[in-house]
Amino acid sequence: MADIIPKTQEAESEEWKQPRRWQRHNMDVRVKIVTRRNGVGTATYGRGTDISEGGMSAYISMEIGVGKTVEMELILPYAQQSMKINAVVRNRRGFCYGVEFVNLAAPEREQILRSCKALSLVQ
Repeated sequence: MADIIPKTQEAESEEWKQPRRWQRHNMDVRVKIVTRRNGVGTATYGRGTDISEGGMSAYISMEIGVGKTVEMELILPYAQQSMKINAVVRNRRGFCYGVEFVNLAAPEREQILRSCKALSLVQ
């Protein structure tokens, strides 16, 4: 049986350098995060730091496991109203979480695309 070799810090940092599917755009928005366990919701607030068509990163002062689905509420840059979206935690480094948007309705997807386009024009 082959020995299991633990990942080095260098190998872990290489995973963070892999090419992205979508361009990321810097932002700074307040994000409300709701996690559910046994039907009971727990809410906390964090800061969204960048966004792409498929997800975003946010600093959240709560332990959330990779693979966990969360509900997010936020007002995107250049948007008029708040939006609620579901996301899955795909990775984390400390309290910085990378989440992927899931099951987006057409209006939410359009708002994300509009915000990304507007952010790309000013960055």
